[in-house]
Amino acid sequence: QAGEALARAAGLVAEEAAPPLPVLAEVLGLDHSRRTPSVRPAPRGDFRRLHRPIQVLVTSLLAWLDEHKDVEVTVHDWAGTAEVMLLADVRGLGQNAPDGSMPLQEIIGPWWERARPLLPAGGLEVVLLAALVSDRRRWVPHQGYVVPDHVPSILGNVPARYLDGRESGLATDVIARLATEVATPDMAESMLDVLDTVLAGLPKRGYAASEPVLRAMGEPVPKNDWTTESRDPRSERPHRLLERLSTWFADGLLTGDQEQRFWLQRRFIDEPLGRHDPAVDRMVAAPALAQAYGVPPDSPLAQVPVQPNRSVPHAQLLLAAHRRGLATRDDVVDALIQPDSRGGGLFGQSLVSTLTPRHRPPWLAADEAGAALVDEICAAALDIERQRGDLDTTATHVVRAMRSARGCDVLFGYLAALGRDRFVRGYSWSGGRAPALCRVIRMVVPADDDTVETFRAGAATAGITERRLIELGVYAPHWASYVEQTIGWPGYADAVWWLHAHTKGDDWTVEQDLREEWESEVARRTPLDSVDLVRGAADVTWYRTVVETLGTERFDALLKAAKYASSSGGHKRAELFAEALAGRVTVTELADRMAAKRHQDSVRALGLVPLADQADLLRRYELLAGFVASDRSSGSQRRASESTAVEIGMENLARAAGYRDPQRLVWAMEAAAVADLASGPVVVADGALEASLAVVDGAPVIEVQRAGKALKSVPRSHAKDPAFAALRERATRLRQQASRMRKSLEGACVAGEPFTTEEVAELHGHPLLRPMLQDLIGVDGEGRCGFFGEAPGTLVDAAGDAFAVSGPVRIAHPHDLLASGEWPELQHVLFAARRRQPFRQAFRELYVLTEAERTDHGLSRRYAGHQVQARQAAGLFRSRGWVADFEAGFAKTFHAEKISAVATLLNGWGSPTEVEDGQLDLIAFQRAGSSQLLALEDVPPRLFSEVMRDLDLVVSVAHSGGVDPETSASTVEVRGRLVAETCDLLALTNVELTDHHALVKGTLGTYSVNLGSGVVHRQPGNAICIVPVHAQQRGRVFLPFLDDDPRTAEVISKVVLLSRDEKIQDPTILDQLRR
Repeated sequence: QAGEALARAAGLVAEEAAPPLPVLAEVLGLDHSRRTPSVRPAPRGDFRRLHRPIQVLVTSLLAWLDEHKDVEVTVHDWAGTAEVMLLADVRGLGQNAPDGSMPLQEIIGPWWERARPLLPAGGLEVVLLAALVSDRRRWVPHQGYVVPDHVPSILGNVPARYLDGRESGLATDVIARLATEVATPDMAESMLDVLDTVLAGLPKRGYAASEPVLRAMGEPVPKNDWTTESRDPRSERPHRLLERLSTWFADGLLTGDQEQRFWLQRRFIDEPLGRHDPAVDRMVAAPALAQAYGVPPDSPLAQVPVQPNRSVPHAQLLLAAHRRGLATRDDVVDALIQPDSRGGGLFGQSLVSTLTPRHRPPWLAADEAGAALVDEICAAALDIERQRGDLDTTATHVVRAMRSARGCDVLFGYLAALGRDRFVRGYSWSGGRAPALCRVIRMVVPADDDTVETFRAGAATAGITERRLIELGVYAPHWASYVEQTIGWPGYADAVWWLHAHTKGDDWTVEQDLREEWESEVARRTPLDSVDLVRGAADVTWYRTVVETLGTERFDALLKAAKYASSSGGHKRAELFAEALAGRVTVTELADRMAAKRHQDSVRALGLVPLADQADLLRRYELLAGFVASDRSSGSQRRASESTAVEIGMENLARAAGYRDPQRLVWAMEAAAVADLASGPVVVADGALEASLAVVDGAPVIEVQRAGKALKSVPRSHAKDPAFAALRERATRLRQQASRMRKSLEGACVAGEPFTTEEVAELHGHPLLRPMLQDLIGVDGEGRCGFFGEAPGTLVDAAGDAFAVSGPVRIAHPHDLLASGEWPELQHVLFAARRRQPFRQAFRELYVLTEAERTDHGLSRRYAGHQVQARQAAGLFRSRGWVADFEAGFAKTFHAEKISAVATLLNGWGSPTEVEDGQLDLIAFQRAGSSQLLALEDVPPRLFSEVMRDLDLVVSVAHSGGVDPETSASTVEVRGRLVAETCDLLALTNVELTDHHALVKGTLGTYSVNLGSGVVHRQPGNAICIVPVHAQQRGRVFLPFLDDDPRTAEVISKVVLLSRDEKIQDPTILDQLRR
C-alpha cells in the first residue's frame, strides 16, 4: 500500500498491476445472513426448592472441615509426590491418590455418605454449586470478588465464607470433584435452565477491548486503581456446565430439544452482541477511533471489530451440530476462518489446528460431510496462500494454523510457487513469502491415493529439477521414498533417514505428530535409540549399507543437501560422521581440532575413521582417554558434556573395531599398552649402565644399575638420553594407566558389568590388572561371593576354598555382599592378610531404602534440611560427575540405565544460594529426558546407593555450622568395622565399640573416640587434643583400600594410640592425660 501511494504521488502508473488476491470468505461463499442468529436467552426455571439444601450442604461441609482441621492427611501434587499436611493447611485436593481414588477420601467420604441422602434433587445441588461458584482468588490488589447477580437467584444465600475463594479453596475443590461423580444427563434440562438464567444477566460491558469503542456505544468504562478494566464478562459464564453439556451433546446424550437449546446458547456466548459481519463491525469502530486518536476512517489502523474475542464452539461440538442440522454450512465456515479463533475458550486449541492433524481423529473420519467441508475450507485457504507475496493474505491465519495438508498437487503447487528460492530452515516469526510457502511444503504429506506415478507426473508438470527433488527428500523426508523411485536412486530414502538420525539435536521444526512419525522411521532402521543418537552415537553398519546401495558419488551429492535436515548447524555432525566413515578426514585432523578447539563432535567422530592397524586403534583410545583430563579450566557443564562426548566416542570406536561395548575396548587397549611387559621387564642399556622397567605387584618400577651395582636413579649424565627418558616417560604413562584401571574397575562394580570366563582370563593376562583383580570380590550368577581366584572362572570364599562360578561374574557391589551374608567374613580376610583393594569395595558404604522412602512416591528426603557451603558443595558435586541444573540444583545421568538423579536445593540457583550457604531438599530419579518421577523401588539398588553416597560426601565435607560433618550411619558403621578388624589384628582387648564411639580402657585413663568426627574425650568428660598429620603416605596405618580417607586413618590411629597410652612419649599429650 505504501508503494502504491508513492507511485501515485510520483505520477507513475503500473502497467501490469497484479490482480488482487481473492478473499477467503468470498471464495467459500460465506453469507452471514445464513448463519444461526445470536439471541440473548430469557431466564428460565425456579430454583427456590434448592436454596435450603444447598445452604445446608455448604454449611455442613465447612463445619466438617473445621472439625478435622488438625488431622494429618496425605496429599499428592501433579507429579504424584505425596506430602503429609494438616487439613487446615490444605488449599486444594490436588491429584488423585495412586490407586485412582478421590483425594482425602478418609475425610470427605464419611461426610458425603451422610450428606448425599439429604439432597432432594439427587446431586443437582452439587453440580450447580460447582458450576456457579469457583475458587476465585484475586492476584491484583484492590480488586475484590463481586458475586454475580445470578448466583443468589439460583443458589440462594450461600455462606459468604464459601464465596470467598481465599478461605474456601479446599471446599470448592471438594464440591467440584463430587460434581463430576454425580452429574448425569437426567440433569441436563435443569442445567440448561441455569445456563439461560446466567446468560440472560451477562452485561454488555467489557466485550470490546477498545475504550473509544465502548464510549461510542454509550457503555460505561469501568476503572480500578491500576488500569481500565477490560475483563470479558463471558469469563463469568459457568465453564463446568458448558464442558459437561458439550460432552453430552457430542456423545448424543441430549434430546433434540435440549440440543437445539444448547446450540443457541453457544451461539450467544460466541457473539453476545448479535450475529455480525466483520466489515460492519469495522464501520462501527472506525469513527470512534478516528475521533479519539485522529486515525483516518479508511486506515487499516481503524479496522477494529466491536467483538474482537470470539468464543466459537470447539471442533467436535461444531461439527456435531452441523451433522444434526443445527449449525449451517456458513456457521462452520465462519468459525473456521475466524482470525485467532479458539474453540472452547480464549486458551483453547485453534479449530483449524484441531481438525488438521497428521492422522484424523475417529470422530472426524466418521463424519464424511464434516470432513469434506473441512477439506474444502483448507483447500481454498491453501490456494489463496500459494499466490501470496510478502504481505499476508486473508487465508494466512488459516494456513498457519493447519498442522498438515495432503496430496502431490498441493506439494508441487507450492514448490512451483517457491521457484528458485531456497528452502527456509527453522521458524521464521517475521512471516514473509518464502517461510510461509516452505512451512506448507514441509507439512504436506502423501494422500491416500498418491502413487509414484502421480508424484512423477506432478514433478514433471511443475518443472521440478532433480537437484530440487533431492533437497525435498531431505527437507521433508516423508516424501523420500517417492523421490527415490522418481530419480531412480536405490537407497536414497535410507540415506536420508541416516542423515536425520545423525543430525545434532532434536529441534525439528515440524508438528509433534509428524516428528513422531519421523522418529518411528529412524527406529525401524537402527538398533540405537533416540537418546543415544542425539548424544552422538553413529550406526556404522547402517552407513555402510547405505553407501554400498546408493554409491559414493550419489551419497556425496546428497550430503550437499544435508543442511535441510536441521534448523541450524546440527547437520554438520552428520556431515562430519560421513566424512570420517569415508576416510576423507584423518585422525590427525580430528586430534588437532580436539586439542585446539575442544571440538566435541571430533571426539565422537574419532572412532569412525577406518582403522589402519592395532597401533592406530591404541593411539585413538589414548587420545579419547586423555581428552577430559587435558582440560582443567572448564566448568562442570562443559566437562560433563565433554565426558559424554568421550563416552560416545568410545562407543563409536568399539563398534568400528568390532567390540561388544566400550568396556571391552578399554580392557583390550589397556592390555595392548603393556603387552611387552607381560613376559618380563623392558631393558635400556648404554655401556655398563642399565635401566629396566617392570611391573611389580601392579605398579611400574624402574631399577638402575652400573656394572651390577644398584643405583637410586639414572645418573644426570644420562638423564636426557632419549632411550632412558623414554623409559621414564613410559613409567609415568603406566602409573596413569594404573589410575585409569582403578577407576575402570570401580565403574564396572557400580554398573554391574558382567564378565565371561574368557574375558576374566584376558584380564588375568594384564600385568597391571591381575594384582588388582585378585584383591577384588566377585559375585556369580547365583549370588555367591569370593575373591577372584588364580584360575579364571573360579572364586575363593572367606574360608579360602575355591569354587567354580555359575554364569557370568561381576565385580561385587556392597549390595551383593549384603545379600550374600558373607560381608563381615570377607572384610576380615582383607585385614588378616593385609590385602589392599584398588578401590573401596568391601568397606564401601551401602545405602538402602528406608520405610519412609518406600512410601514417599519417588522422593527421598534423607538429606532434606542439611545446609552446605555453596562453593565447596558445587566442587564436590562436580568431582562426582554431577552437573549444575538451574531449575533444580544438581543432576547426574547414568547413561547405561538411562536414569537421571536430581538433587534439589531450596531456592536453588539464581538466588542467594549461589554465594551463601545452600540447603539440600529432595532427591528424585527420572527417566532420562522425562520429568516423570521413578518410584525409588524401581531404581537399581546399586545406582540408588551410589547417589546417596555422593550426597553423603557432600553433606559430610561441605557442611555448614551446626551440622555434624560425619552424620552418616553408613560411614560410622564402616569405620566401626575397620576399628574392630584392626583391634583383632593387633590383639587389642581393651577396646569396646558402641554405635558411634570406640571406648578405650587405657592404663592412664578411659577414653571415648567419636567414630564420625574423631574427637577424643577422657572420661568423665575432659576433651583431649590430639592433632593428626593428614598425609597417609607418612604413617603406618593400614587401610584395605587405596582411597584417600584421612579421617578414617585418624580415627584408627587414635584408638591404637590410646589403647597403649603407657607408651605415649609426646609431652603435649602426656600433659593432658596426667592432669
